Amino acid sequence: MALTARHPGADLRILVPGKFAWYCVPEQVAQREVPVLDGCTMVSTDATYVYEQFFADFGPLNLACVTKHCRRMFSLLEQGTTVVHYCGDHPHKRANAAFLACCVCVCVLKQTAEEAFAPFLGCDPPLHPFRDAGFGVCTFQCLVLDCVRGVAKACALKHYDYAQFDVDAYETLEKLEEGDLAWIVPGKFAAFSTPTEERRELRPGVFTLAVEQYAALFKRLNITCVVRFNKKLYDRAIFQKAGIRHVDLWYEDGSNPSEAILQRFLALCEQKGDVFSAALLARHYGLGTTALLSEEQDRLLRHFFALVPPCRECAQPVPELFDSFGSVLCDQCAARVEQ
Repeated sequence: MALTARHPGADLRILVPGKFAWYCVPEQVAQREVPVLDGCTMVSTDATYVYEQFFADFGPLNLACVTKHCRRMFSLLEQGTTVVHYCGDHPHKRANAAFLACCVCVCVLKQTAEEAFAPFLGCDPPLHPFRDAGFGVCTFQCLVLDCVRGVAKACALKHYDYAQFDVDAYETLEKLEEGDLAWIVPGKFAAFSTPTEERRELRPGVFTLAVEQYAALFKRLNITCVVRFNKKLYDRAIFQKAGIRHVDLWYEDGSNPSEAILQRFLALCEQKGDVFSAALLARHYGLGTTALLSEEQDRLLRHFFALVPPCRECAQPVPELFDSFGSVLCDQCAARVEQ
C-alpha cells in the first residue's frame, strides 16, 4: 500500500520506496506527538542532534551526528520495515533533517548524491541554504545538495566511512579544552583554533590548551607542520623545539590570500611526508580561511567546500573566499594536482 501523508500541511518525500521516507509536519504537531504513519518506524533528530550556532548559522550538522545517525538508520533499515525520518517545518530543522536523510541514502544505501536529493527537488518552500557564522546578509548559499555532494565525494575518496569513523576521537578533539581540532582531510590537513600566550579560562578550572600542549598533541597525531594564517599570538619556537615545522603565511582575516601566499602554500603541500595543521584566528571557530587553502590542494571545488562544515562546525566559507577559489584553482593548480 502506498505511503501517504496523514497530517494537514505535511510534506512526505519517498526516498526509497518501501524502505525509507522523509516526513515534514507542522512544528506544533512535531512537538506535541509522534506523527505516526501506519506500519512505519518513525525517527526524529530535531531534539537529538542540535547544531551549536555562533551567530546566524544553523548547520549542517557535523560528522559525529552524521555517523551516529547513519549507524542507527542502518540498524533500523535492516529490520525490514519502512523507516520514516520526520521533522518539524521550521526551516532550519527541515534543512538539517533533509541533509541527514540524504547522508543515509549516500552512505548506507549507496546512492549517488543526485539520486539521494532527487525526491527533494520541487520542495515548497525550498530547503533553506546553510550560511556562514556572521551577522550580516549572506550572499553565498551553501545548499543541502552541495553538502550531500561533499559527503559523497569524501566517501568516494575514502576520506569518510560511517562504519569506521571514530566518533569519540572527533567529539573529544572538537572541545575547546582538548584543542578545538578537526581533520579536514584525514591524515593530511587539520584545522585548529590558534593558541595564545595566556590560556583562556572557559569555565571554572577548565582552560584552553597551552602551546606546549598543542605541540604534544600534534606529535601524538603525527602532525609535522603548522601553518599560521593569523597574527602572531604565540611563540612559534615552542613548536619548532618539539620538532614541528612552523610556517607563517599571514593575511587579513576574511580577505583573499595573495598570489605569493597561495603559491607558497601549494609548494608546501607538494612536499612529501608532511601532515599539516593550520592555525586559525584566535576564536573558537574557523571559517573559510583554512578551508580555502587546504582545498586548493585537494581540488574538490564546491563539493569539498560543502564537506568542510560537517567536518568542522561553523566552517562555512565566506562569499569572497569562494568567489576567487574556482578561477584560481582552475587556472593555476589543476595540472599540478593531477600530477
